[in-house]
Amino acid sequence: MDGAALSGIQAGTLATRWRGRALLKSPFDLALYMQAIDRERPATIIEIGTHEGGSAVWFADMMQAVGLAPRVVSVDIGGCELADPRISLLRGDARALGAVLTPGVLAALPRP
Repeated sequence: MDGAALSGIQAGTLATRWRGRALLKSPFDLALYMQAIDRERPATIIEIGTHEGGSAVWFADMMQAVGLAPRVVSVDIGGCELADPRISLLRGDARALGAVLTPGVLAALPRP
């Protein structure tokens, strides 16, 4: 794939939105995530980096689409406003995840 094609994919990725929010995922990533969700059937997805919350909503929607009870935990240093009972927003730094994703928090999350 040449540089122009990769630049086009990156531009499209940054412009992709889901339910009115920036998604920031490439079409390749979305296809792989859909397959992984259907195959692994996770009870919780942990996302590092929320931005506008588009991908957190997308993850919850995809979990629901395959018949799962969605539970998404999204960690970000900024403050995203998102009112969705399927999604928990935690404020924390990706460089210090242990401070927000403590053993107690992780133990309380539904599995697998």
